[in-house]
Amino acid sequence: MTPLIGFAGYSGSGKTTLLERVIPLLKNHGLRLGLIKHSHHCIDPDKPGKDSYRLRHAGCDQTLLATRDRNMLYFEYRNDDRQEPQLNDCIAQLDHTNLDLILVEGFRDEAIPKIEVHRPSYGKPLLHLNDPNIIAFACDDIQVQSTSCPNLPLNDPSAVADFIVSRLQQEQQITRFCPECGQKSWVMRTAKKFQCLSCQFEYFQNPASAVMAIITCDNEVLLTQRKYAPQAGYWDLPGGFVDPNESLETALHREIKEELGITINQGHYIGSYPNQYLYQNTCYATVDATFFIQLKKKPDVIVNDDVMNCAWFPITELPWSTLAFSSNVSALKDALVHRE
Repeated sequence: MTPLIGFAGYSGSGKTTLLERVIPLLKNHGLRLGLIKHSHHCIDPDKPGKDSYRLRHAGCDQTLLATRDRNMLYFEYRNDDRQEPQLNDCIAQLDHTNLDLILVEGFRDEAIPKIEVHRPSYGKPLLHLNDPNIIAFACDDIQVQSTSCPNLPLNDPSAVADFIVSRLQQEQQITRFCPECGQKSWVMRTAKKFQCLSCQFEYFQNPASAVMAIITCDNEVLLTQRKYAPQAGYWDLPGGFVDPNESLETALHREIKEELGITINQGHYIGSYPNQYLYQNTCYATVDATFFIQLKKKPDVIVNDDVMNCAWFPITELPWSTLAFSSNVSALKDALVHRE
C-alpha cells in the first residue's frame, strides 16, 4: 500500500495553497506523487461540445481520454442517492506501481496520518485535540502551539516538505517486513499502529518515556545547550530518556548528574508533555515527564554528556524562539508563565 499523508483543516485554512507549494519540493526529492482531493461540489472539468464530453454524456459509465501528455479517467455515478465518496475507493483507483506517496486533501475524519492546517484568525476549533491520527500541526501563529504533535510553520513549505520526507524515510526503515510472517506487507495504519496485510498481525509503537527538569533559583531558570542533533545548539531543559527498569524519579536524578555534575534529590512533578524526537531520520514519539526544582543557592555546574553549555535565564527573558522542543515551551509556560 502506498503511504498516505492527509492535509486536514477547515475551508479557507490554506490547505490547497500549502499543497501547491509543498508538492514541487517533494518532487525535488524524486518522489512520485498521487493526489486525492475531496470536494462537495459537482465538478466537470470537460468542455461541452468536445468529443470526450459528447461521448461521456451519451451514456458511458467510464471514459478514458488518452493523450501523449496525460490520461484522464472519468467515472460517472448516475445514482441520485449515492453517498459521499469513500477514501478507500478513491485509493483503489490509483496506479500504485508508479507512486511513492499519496497526498490527500479533505477526508479529515478518515483514520490516516494527517497534517492539520490551522489559522487562529479564522476562529475555528483545533482538530488535533480530538484526532490521534494528526501527526503534525501547521499554523501561521507561533504563539499557538500543539503539545501533542510536532509544530510546523504554515508559511514555510520547506519545513513541511522536510517533515514529510523524514516520515517517509522512517516508514521505509521500519515498515518493510512483517515480524510475524516475514512478508513484505507491513504498513503504517495510523500514527502508532502498524499492520501486516498478509497475516493481519498488529504492532503498536507507543511513546518512549523521558524526563525534564525545570530548575529555578532567584527567579532564573537553568537551561542546557544541546551539543548534538536533534536541535544542536538550541536551548533545552536538563533531562533525557528513561532507561529500562528505571523510575521517572531515578531517571531525573541520573540525567541531572550526567549532564550537570550535580546531585539533586528533590523534584515536584508538574505534568507530562508529548514530543517528537527526530534522530537519524527516525522520529520517536515521547512523553516528557516534567519536574519542578527550586534551589536556594546556585550550584557549581560542570557540563558533560551531550551538553555543550548551560546558562541561567531570568524568567522574563527566556529564549522562547531557540528552545529545542515544543515540550520545553509548553512545560515552561505551564510552570512559570501561567503561574504568575
